[in-house]
Amino acid sequence: MFSKDDFADEENVRMLSVVIMVRMNQKPLQNFHKMPYNEKKTFNKLLNEYILNDLAIEDWKTHLTDEFNAILSNDVFNEDFKAEEYEPKMVSTEPIMLEN
Repeated sequence: MFSKDDFADEENVRMLSVVIMVRMNQKPLQNFHKMPYNEKKTFNKLLNEYILNDLAIEDWKTHLTDEFNAILSNDVFNEDFKAEEYEPKMVSTEPIMLEN
């Protein structure tokens, strides 16, 4: 059964985000932090429902991973994939000094 401690794993959080974005009819890889307040509230409500209803099983990780992989295969990485429509999670614009 999914627990509060499972939120510490960034992989779990990312998979959950993708699943919930699709359930909200949003782009799967959309950035939660850039969403309007009311959409964040809807996201959190759906996330809690998903955890309580879909991840209340012993093998929750397999269920979540399977759903995540299906979304990526069918909705993201398909013949219509356009990388420019997806922004990276974080972009660093800090200069980096390369030493020889």
